[in-house]
Amino acid sequence: MYTAVLLFSVTLLAPAQEAQRQTIFRAIALNGVNLHEGEWDSLAITPADTLSFAYACRCPPSPTPLLFRLILRRHEDGREQIRSLGLDSVLYTQLPEGTYSFSVQAFAPAEGWYAEPVSFSFRVDTAAARQWQERRERLRRQTPIFPEQPPPPSTPAPTRAGDGWPWLLVLGAIAGMLFGAIALTVWYRRARRRRLQTGPHSPPTLPNADYDNLLAENARLKAELQNLRGQISALEARSRHLQQENKALREQVERLSAKQEELLQLQEQKEALFAMVVHDIKNPALIIRSLVELLRSYDLSAQEQQEILNDIVETSSRIVELSQEVARILILESKALQLDLQPVDIGALIHTVCHHNQSLAERKSIALLQEVEPGLPLITADPQRLEEVLDNLLSNAIKYSPHGATVTVRAYTREGRMCLEVEDTGLGMSEEDVRNAFQPGSRSRVQPTAGEPSSGLGLWIVKRLVEAHHGSVRIRSAVGKGTTVYVELPLEQPTGLIPEPAA
Repeated sequence: MYTAVLLFSVTLLAPAQEAQRQTIFRAIALNGVNLHEGEWDSLAITPADTLSFAYACRCPPSPTPLLFRLILRRHEDGREQIRSLGLDSVLYTQLPEGTYSFSVQAFAPAEGWYAEPVSFSFRVDTAAARQWQERRERLRRQTPIFPEQPPPPSTPAPTRAGDGWPWLLVLGAIAGMLFGAIALTVWYRRARRRRLQTGPHSPPTLPNADYDNLLAENARLKAELQNLRGQISALEARSRHLQQENKALREQVERLSAKQEELLQLQEQKEALFAMVVHDIKNPALIIRSLVELLRSYDLSAQEQQEILNDIVETSSRIVELSQEVARILILESKALQLDLQPVDIGALIHTVCHHNQSLAERKSIALLQEVEPGLPLITADPQRLEEVLDNLLSNAIKYSPHGATVTVRAYTREGRMCLEVEDTGLGMSEEDVRNAFQPGSRSRVQPTAGEPSSGLGLWIVKRLVEAHHGSVRIRSAVGKGTTVYVELPLEQPTGLIPEPAA
């Protein structure tokens, strides 16, 4: 009898345990105001309202935290929003109009059980919400919601003699139920201990696909996060690339502006230079014209005619010289200068240039000296251009030296470079003249000692030709102490490289 009672007790307790796992609504609030359960039926709200749900699980205490599976479904299009949260409340607002059902279900993933879900239906409709509010206010004014009903009076049952034996059966049944409850509790604790001994990291076993849905949702969120990070990295890289391009464009604009300014300055210098050359050519031409008119207008002797012809020849030579200088300027500024590079004997070249200028030096009683280091190596250069450099330097030295002065031409090697010097003991140059000496059309404040003509182009041409040979030129001078021009040239020229002349 007791065995039957025990089995009956266990059979009754098992469904009781399952029935105890029930998800319930603790409260439903509209715009922060809790609704009575009688107001839950036919609930209608507007899209601007806020509807909140508070829920719980009616179940035995659990050693692991519970989760709640929330499903909000819109019946018009069948769209669902499914979430699993560890929170016991949720709120919705700005919902589109339609008919909705909201369900919540508690579950414990670590223990593998689900409670019975609970659901709630409502509508989002502005017109229906206005009617529901009016009905709610009317009912609240008329009667209290859910009046408490007094419990029915209990009528004591009559007691008859001889009815004591059923009480014994009831007491036996109660004792069997208590014993069964104790046995079930012991079994439950042992089972839970075995589950805890398997380790906290064992994967939960769920009876349905909700665990897979959680994993899929987690993977989707991770993929979205990774995608966002990739987009941010791409945007940052694009931003850095645009910054670099903007910087390069600004630098290019600055370079173009500098080049434009340089071109404007060169154009101004060229215009001033040609104006000066035209002026220098015009004066000799007028002189020739006057001399020719003199020959035609007067009856001159043979000696007077010869003197006039000599003046015409000298003046025309000046015009030819200026024309040649203009031609050289055009060649140098066209950046088409071609050098005929070949081995050059500097000693022999200096001797030739000095021989050509010897007559000019003798007219002013100037001593022309040559100091060439013995055994100089041959250098690679254009002999015609190099002769033009030495001729300009030597003629300038003679031109600005007084009678009885000394002009010395030196050549020697130093640190693998050929060094040339043209030194005179003439009038010298001021600091400002030295700074402007290599500018085209620059003329020194000191005039030639014998009234020789000067175009101001000689040193500028020298600088261009020396730089075309990858060399350098500089001046050391002082007023009243003479001038020395230094030229340095490499012994060998880089093949295929002709530098662009500096402005």
